[in-house]
Amino acid sequence: MLYLPNSFLNGGWGFSTITLIIMALMTYYCSLLALEVRAKLGAKSYTECGEMTYGAYGKAAVNFSLALS
Repeated sequence: MLYLPNSFLNGGWGFSTITLIIMALMTYYCSLLALEVRAKLGAKSYTECGEMTYGAYGKAAVNFSLALS
């Protein structure tokens, strides 16, 4: 967030605005997909989704990505 104003200045107002809107829409769509998968699997958490689909590797991958985010 601290670099957002500088990024807008460097990228240009038009391009930066369009890119920010596209990224927001992609995030929204991916969140909906993740919620749909969780509902279809009957899982209580995203870690459980990873474990149900890919086993221990999936559980570790989900936990790692959540920690990075």
